[in-house]
Amino acid sequence: MSFIGAAVAVGIGGTAAAAIGTGLAVGGIAAGVGSIASGVLAKQAADAKARAYRNMAQWAGGQYADLGRYQQATQQDLMNAFVTSRRNNLQEYTDQYNTLIADYDSRYRELEQAYVQQAQQVEQRFGEGMGRVRATAEVGRINTLAAIDSATESNLRRMTQAQAFTGLGGTTFGQAALAAEQRAGALQRGVVEEQYASQLAGIEQAAVSGMTQLQQQRLAGQMGLMGQRVTGGLQMRQQLGQQRFATQEETARQVIGLGADFLQAQVNVERERVARVLGGKEAAAQYAGAGYQTAAAIAGGVGGGIASGLFGLYGGALRPY
Repeated sequence: MSFIGAAVAVGIGGTAAAAIGTGLAVGGIAAGVGSIASGVLAKQAADAKARAYRNMAQWAGGQYADLGRYQQATQQDLMNAFVTSRRNNLQEYTDQYNTLIADYDSRYRELEQAYVQQAQQVEQRFGEGMGRVRATAEVGRINTLAAIDSATESNLRRMTQAQAFTGLGGTTFGQAALAAEQRAGALQRGVVEEQYASQLAGIEQAAVSGMTQLQQQRLAGQMGLMGQRVTGGLQMRQQLGQQRFATQEETARQVIGLGADFLQAQVNVERERVARVLGGKEAAAQYAGAGYQTAAAIAGGVGGGIASGLFGLYGGALRPY
């Protein structure tokens, strides 16, 4: 039974019932139109918020990307400056240490040269001294032989004069006496020659032996100084190499540490950027979803309200009383 039929049944006139039905229908339509307006405004607000969040997410992503690039560039500059500084420090240390090694080597070479010169001077003085000893011995030999020859000649002259005075000069005895004197002089001369020859040989042997010992001492001292120079230079070079290796190792360790810190900082910035972008997108998606839900509700509510109003308005005409 329609609304008008029911109204007539309860005693309301047909005209009045029709008027009431028309009012209800119009009210339903008005309610539907109001729902449309309210829903449209709600959807516009949701869409505006979604756009705002999308814009914010895009802006935040760009800002954090710029921040990440700036941070990376700054960190790279800092890393380059650190590595360059350590490299310069190591090179300066190496140059100074090499200068120290060169100075050490130069000083030791000067010491070696001074030692060799002094040792050679000692050898020269020793040689000159032994030369004077030989010369002195040679002069003594010559003088002794000369004295022997002079004494022998003097004795022969005296014996010859005596034999001439005594008449033995031409005799066999006289000649034998003179020959004996000559043999005695020659024997004495031979003995002196032998003594001085032995003495000169001893002097020569002492000179050679002494010179050999001095030369051996000079060579041993020179080799000792050279060994000290080489050993000291080697130790200094080893210390330099160890220090360079330790410095390079420490620099590498610090570079790795800085790199890890810088990487963590970049990861933090990227994580923050992703969080901001995802948060904005999520919020935008939520408001976009709310807008779609509002539009669906509007469509459902409007359809129901208008349909109800139209049915109430025309339902009586469509149905028999």
